[in-house]
Amino acid sequence: RPLLGTGVCGGLTTFSTMQVEIVHMIGGQHYRLAACYAIVSISVGLAAVHMASVLTRRVRSRGLA
Repeated sequence: RPLLGTGVCGGLTTFSTMQVEIVHMIGGQHYRLAACYAIVSISVGLAAVHMASVLTRRVRSRGLA
């Protein structure tokens, strides 16, 4: 349970930090940088989730988990 709570809180604070940084970039009229930062951050996050899912399925299919 503590791990789940920490993960959820950590995810929310990380997203909030990304949101503040993007707002600052937009406030400084760095629109292209803000867009690239958002796209890359979300893409890398989704890729990490995908890789974790693939690795988890491999471990489960081998009966190790």
